[in-house]
Amino acid sequence: MKFFATAIALLPALASAHTIAQRVRVNGQDNGQGNGIRVASSNNPIQNVNDGGMACNNGVSSSSKVIDVKAGDKVGVMWGHVLGGAQFANDADNPIAKSHKGPTIFYMAKVSNAASASPSGLQWFKVAEDGLDGSGNWGVDRMVSPRHV
Repeated sequence: MKFFATAIALLPALASAHTIAQRVRVNGQDNGQGNGIRVASSNNPIQNVNDGGMACNNGVSSSSKVIDVKAGDKVGVMWGHVLGGAQFANDADNPIAKSHKGPTIFYMAKVSNAASASPSGLQWFKVAEDGLDGSGNWGVDRMVSPRHV
Protein backbone atom coordinates (compact mmCIF):
# COMPACT_ATOMS: atom_id res chain seq x y z
CA MET A 1 0.00 0.00 0.00
CA LYS A 2 1.33 3.46 -0.83
CA PHE A 3 0.59 6.56 1.18
CA PHE A 4 1.17 9.98 -0.27
CA ALA A 5 2.71 12.54 2.02
CA THR A 6 -0.52 13.84 3.37
CA ALA A 7 -2.44 10.62 3.92
CA ILE A 8 -0.79 9.71 7.18
CA ALA A 9 -1.40 13.07 8.82
CA LEU A 10 -5.02 13.71 7.94
CA LEU A 11 -5.72 13.48 11.65
CA PRO A 12 -8.78 14.90 13.31
CA ALA A 13 -8.23 14.03 16.95
CA LEU A 14 -4.63 14.90 17.72
CA ALA A 15 -4.70 17.94 15.47
CA SER A 16 -6.89 19.50 18.14
CA ALA A 17 -4.92 18.29 21.15
CA HIS A 18 -1.83 20.49 21.25
CA THR A 19 0.61 18.22 19.44
CA ILE A 20 1.79 18.00 15.83
CA ALA A 21 2.61 14.93 13.74
CA GLN A 22 6.05 15.67 12.26
CA ARG A 23 7.96 12.55 11.21
CA VAL A 24 7.04 9.05 10.06
CA ARG A 25 9.04 5.86 10.59
CA VAL A 26 8.41 2.61 8.74
CA ASN A 27 10.11 -0.41 10.33
CA GLY A 28 12.37 1.99 12.22
CA GLN A 29 13.46 3.96 9.14
CA ASP A 30 12.89 7.69 9.63
CA ASN A 31 11.55 9.46 6.53
CA GLY A 32 12.65 12.92 7.72
CA GLN A 33 10.98 16.02 9.09
CA GLY A 34 7.72 16.73 7.28
CA ASN A 35 8.25 14.07 4.62
CA GLY A 36 5.33 11.83 3.75
CA ILE A 37 2.81 13.71 5.90
CA ARG A 38 0.87 16.94 6.21
CA VAL A 39 2.27 19.07 9.01
CA ALA A 40 0.22 21.70 10.84
CA SER A 41 1.86 25.09 11.33
CA SER A 42 0.91 25.20 15.01
CA ASN A 43 -0.49 23.08 17.81
CA ASN A 44 -3.39 25.46 18.44
CA PRO A 45 -6.62 23.48 18.75
CA ILE A 46 -9.58 23.94 16.43
CA GLN A 47 -12.51 24.53 18.75
CA ASN A 48 -15.31 25.00 16.22
CA VAL A 49 -16.40 21.56 14.98
CA ASN A 50 -17.73 23.19 11.79
CA ASP A 51 -14.29 24.65 10.93
CA GLY A 52 -12.79 23.05 7.81
CA GLY A 53 -9.51 22.77 9.70
CA MET A 54 -10.98 20.33 12.24
CA ALA A 55 -9.60 17.30 10.39
CA CYS A 56 -6.04 18.45 9.73
CA ASN A 57 -5.73 21.81 11.48
CA ASN A 58 -5.06 25.04 9.57
CA GLY A 59 -1.90 26.19 7.85
CA VAL A 60 -0.75 22.70 6.92
CA SER A 61 2.15 22.04 4.60
CA SER A 62 2.02 19.00 2.33
CA SER A 63 4.83 16.78 1.15
CA SER A 64 4.67 14.99 -2.19
CA LYS A 65 6.85 12.12 -0.95
CA VAL A 66 5.21 8.72 -1.14
CA ILE A 67 5.91 6.36 1.74
CA ASP A 68 5.64 2.68 0.93
CA VAL A 69 3.92 0.67 3.67
CA LYS A 70 3.42 -3.07 3.28
CA ALA A 71 1.08 -5.32 5.25
CA GLY A 72 2.72 -6.08 8.59
CA ASP A 73 5.07 -3.06 8.55
CA LYS A 74 5.39 -1.11 11.78
CA VAL A 75 4.53 2.57 11.31
CA GLY A 76 5.40 5.18 13.90
CA VAL A 77 4.75 8.91 14.05
CA MET A 78 6.86 11.44 15.97
CA TRP A 79 4.73 14.04 17.70
CA GLY A 80 5.85 17.34 19.19
CA HIS A 81 4.18 20.36 20.73
CA VAL A 82 6.22 22.63 18.42
CA LEU A 83 7.72 22.06 14.99
CA GLY A 84 11.12 20.40 15.10
CA GLY A 85 10.59 18.53 18.36
CA ALA A 86 11.60 19.66 21.82
CA GLN A 87 12.27 23.39 22.27
CA PHE A 88 15.21 22.72 24.58
CA ALA A 89 16.87 19.83 26.44
CA ASN A 90 14.46 18.11 28.85
CA ASP A 91 11.47 20.07 27.46
CA ALA A 92 8.73 18.83 29.82
CA ASP A 93 5.97 19.79 27.36
CA ASN A 94 7.29 17.61 24.55
CA PRO A 95 5.49 15.85 22.91
CA ILE A 96 2.48 17.23 24.81
CA ALA A 97 2.09 18.98 28.15
CA LYS A 98 1.38 16.56 31.00
CA SER A 99 -1.47 18.84 32.08
CA HIS A 100 -3.43 18.04 28.89
CA LYS A 101 -5.11 14.97 30.39
CA GLY A 102 -7.25 12.96 28.04
CA PRO A 103 -7.36 10.26 25.41
CA THR A 104 -5.12 9.94 22.38
CA ILE A 105 -6.79 9.00 19.11
CA PHE A 106 -5.20 8.54 15.69
CA TYR A 107 -7.24 8.55 12.45
CA MET A 108 -6.29 8.32 8.79
CA ALA A 109 -8.15 8.42 5.48
CA LYS A 110 -7.38 6.73 2.20
CA VAL A 111 -6.96 9.22 -0.65
CA SER A 112 -6.11 8.84 -4.33
CA ASN A 113 -3.75 11.84 -4.38
CA ALA A 114 -2.81 13.05 -0.91
CA ALA A 115 -0.83 16.02 -2.23
CA SER A 116 -4.08 17.61 -3.41
CA ALA A 117 -6.73 15.86 -1.29
CA SER A 118 -9.15 17.88 0.78
CA PRO A 119 -9.91 16.56 4.27
CA SER A 120 -13.65 17.09 3.81
CA GLY A 121 -15.81 14.21 2.60
CA LEU A 122 -13.19 11.51 3.27
CA GLN A 123 -13.87 8.13 4.84
CA TRP A 124 -11.85 8.13 8.06
CA PHE A 125 -10.71 5.02 9.91
CA LYS A 126 -9.31 4.75 13.41
CA VAL A 127 -5.72 3.51 13.63
CA ALA A 128 -5.28 3.65 17.40
CA GLU A 129 -6.84 4.96 20.60
CA ASP A 130 -5.77 5.05 24.21
CA GLY A 131 -8.18 6.28 26.87
CA LEU A 132 -8.63 6.15 30.64
CA ASP A 133 -7.42 2.94 32.30
CA GLY A 134 -8.53 1.35 35.57
CA SER A 135 -5.81 3.12 37.56
CA GLY A 136 -6.89 6.61 36.46
CA ASN A 137 -4.17 7.18 33.86
CA TRP A 138 -5.02 8.68 30.47
CA GLY A 139 -3.60 8.00 27.02
CA VAL A 140 -1.70 11.30 27.28
CA ASP A 141 -0.06 10.04 30.50
CA ARG A 142 1.23 6.99 28.64
CA MET A 143 2.25 9.08 25.62
CA VAL A 144 4.56 11.22 27.77
CA SER A 145 5.85 8.43 29.96
CA PRO A 146 9.62 7.83 29.64
CA ARG A 147 9.12 4.40 28.06
CA HIS A 148 7.28 6.03 25.11
CA VAL A 149 9.52 9.05 24.57
